[in-house]
Amino acid sequence: MIKALVLAALLVASPVLAQAHEVKAGDLTLKHPHMRASMGMSPTTAGYVVIENGGNSDERLVSAACACAKMVMIHQTEIKNAMASMKALDGLNIPAGGTAQLAPGGAHLMIMGLKAPVKAGTIVNMTLTFAKAGSVTVPFMVMDKAGGDMGGMPGMDHQPH
Repeated sequence: MIKALVLAALLVASPVLAQAHEVKAGDLTLKHPHMRASMGMSPTTAGYVVIENGGNSDERLVSAACACAKMVMIHQTEIKNAMASMKALDGLNIPAGGTAQLAPGGAHLMIMGLKAPVKAGTIVNMTLTFAKAGSVTVPFMVMDKAGGDMGGMPGMDHQPH
């Protein structure tokens, strides 16, 4: 309960945190950008976001970068014979009038070579580059777990993503 109240106060007091929830870039709306807090000194983490394309033409996420890491790649989790593996993608399509979801267990941003641990409750800016919309700086909220429940705050549940 106290955690939820503190987070609510931060969201009201900080426009940066409030803006982290949704970013618009032309016909694109990037919703719930967040990343998993790093575990100890692990040099990797993952980022997630829902990308809605309100335009009349397809768009494509072609790359991502972050000053916090040496490299960010678009990955896809695959399960074969009860074994999970990841493969790098050369991009991610966002259909006209449709949605692409980067989420745990599916396509995601693999953030590798962290220069320092990323801690829950902070904001990390990442640059997402699209074929048509160009480069967009997106503030990613760092959370203890992928999806996170934002302290049970209404409208802040990222679990479905």
